[in-house]
Amino acid sequence: MCGIVGVTGAGLQGSMIDDALQQLQHRGPDGRGVYLNPEQTLLLGHTRLAIIDPATGQQPLCSDSGDIVIACNGELYGFEAIRESLQAQGHHFHTRSDSEVILALYREHGLSFFEHLRGEFAFLLYDRREQCLLAVRDRLGIKPLFYARHHNGLVFASEAKALFATGLVQAQFNIADIRDMQAAAWVDSVFDGVLAVPPAHYLRVDLADHSVTCLPYWSLPLEASPFEGSEAAAREQLFALLDDSVRLRLRADVPVGIALSGGLDSATVAALACRHAPQPLPAFSIAFPDTPQMDECRAAQETAAWLGMQHHVIRGDEAGLLARLETALWHSELPTQSLNGVGKLLLAEVAATQVKVLLSGEGSDELFLGYPYFRTPSRQRPPYWHRWLFRREHRSRLVMTAVGHRSCTALEARPANPDPLLQKQYFSIRGRLLSYILTLIGDRSEMAHSLEGRVPMLDHHLLAFAFRIPPQWKYREHPGPGQCADKAILRDTVRDIIPPAVYQRPKRGYRAPPLVLRKGRHATLDRLMDDYLSAACVQEAGVYSPITIRLLRCLRACLPDRLRLARRIDRQLFYVMTVHILHRQFIAGRTAPAP
Repeated sequence: MCGIVGVTGAGLQGSMIDDALQQLQHRGPDGRGVYLNPEQTLLLGHTRLAIIDPATGQQPLCSDSGDIVIACNGELYGFEAIRESLQAQGHHFHTRSDSEVILALYREHGLSFFEHLRGEFAFLLYDRREQCLLAVRDRLGIKPLFYARHHNGLVFASEAKALFATGLVQAQFNIADIRDMQAAAWVDSVFDGVLAVPPAHYLRVDLADHSVTCLPYWSLPLEASPFEGSEAAAREQLFALLDDSVRLRLRADVPVGIALSGGLDSATVAALACRHAPQPLPAFSIAFPDTPQMDECRAAQETAAWLGMQHHVIRGDEAGLLARLETALWHSELPTQSLNGVGKLLLAEVAATQVKVLLSGEGSDELFLGYPYFRTPSRQRPPYWHRWLFRREHRSRLVMTAVGHRSCTALEARPANPDPLLQKQYFSIRGRLLSYILTLIGDRSEMAHSLEGRVPMLDHHLLAFAFRIPPQWKYREHPGPGQCADKAILRDTVRDIIPPAVYQRPKRGYRAPPLVLRKGRHATLDRLMDDYLSAACVQEAGVYSPITIRLLRCLRACLPDRLRLARRIDRQLFYVMTVHILHRQFIAGRTAPAP
């Protein structure tokens, strides 16, 4: 994976994106390149993490004629077969890079080239003949791509911090987006004017007038025709798709490892990877010794031993996690109510010392109905009481702005089918999966340490088949002895290649220890609370009501830790604290970038 930057406008200079590329150094420490078109209306920059073709894969890449240029972040799977086919049609290649294949596909197929792309990617493609720029994001939004307007055009980047570093975009909070995330309605960004290219879409920028058109090239197969064969036939086809997806994602010219929990999904990926790897793969797990009831480390150790994997356990106690909070927020650019993302950051920190690619099991629960909320009645959206946390001048706008007003589900048609389960799957994939799991837990935590994450469960061929599987095969209403109700068909499909204990173990979601915001527990927590929940910090950020925050802190200090109300206040105050950290890092600009 890499970092990309693009600027459109008039009279551009190559040095305009030096600071932006520096902000993306963690995404690409292995090389840097810049392209400026002859008309000086387009500037592309690239920081490289060398995974495929380390010797000759530098970017941006240009076609032989120089009329097509690409800066790409991501991986294109199965590209070798595509390249051979294109060579037979007369195309020439100068590298072994998967990204160069995209140039030839575009030359050969025009805008229908999207159907040939398989993988996780975000790229900027310049067509000099058409004088346009295409900004493209993969089908599930696994890789990020943000953009914003400036006085003379547009600016694109893999992370918002690079937009701000160009000096063309000013960092300011969007208060409604901060409220939305606090109310558990996922958004792409909390910065005003910063938008994300939607998953499975491309933006076409006309370089003559910098007008933008946003168009879809794929949609979730929510209403695909049901599988007509037997359940046994479905299991056979599902296994073949899973196996192929994992096999393709082992392709790398650098070491590969597995993020291993104690659950079914990562065990499935690990087991399939071990079938194809020429030697045992390293596995990485995080342990939470402060909260044994949430610790899956022992289960992960059993899986690693059963598969013959090299197993590395990372200890994540509360003090250690909180010590990395500010670094994690600088990378994620999103406030949070938990330390989950920090835990993954810690795992990535250790894994990156041994591998450059990390496979994980994210996405399975969305496809195979692993979450309990798929089987419970729908609830109304969160109430509007959150607005009372904010300063008085923000409240009237929040009353008039619906929760989820700018969520990542925009621009894609909702399923016409009123089936509640289908609706839940849609919002789970386009909401929680995209903005939380793939961003906070995935890309940002991994790329903070120059580690490329790959998610075999979200291969779009596998996803398309999963939507054809009847729900009654995914969830077993009356499990027998030694069986689990959730993700039934997946469990049965991989039963022979995973440890028996994993097959019988019900789902336990990944969660870091819950925070207890009580002074005196340890020095790191005291420092964070004294700084980021202080009256001076609340006043400086200008987001929350100083009176309300003070009252919440006083109330919390009077409550026993075990009470549900105390835990709820802890989550809200922690979220407020992370908003204030982001304000200091990006808006006040008084914190140096994290290492």
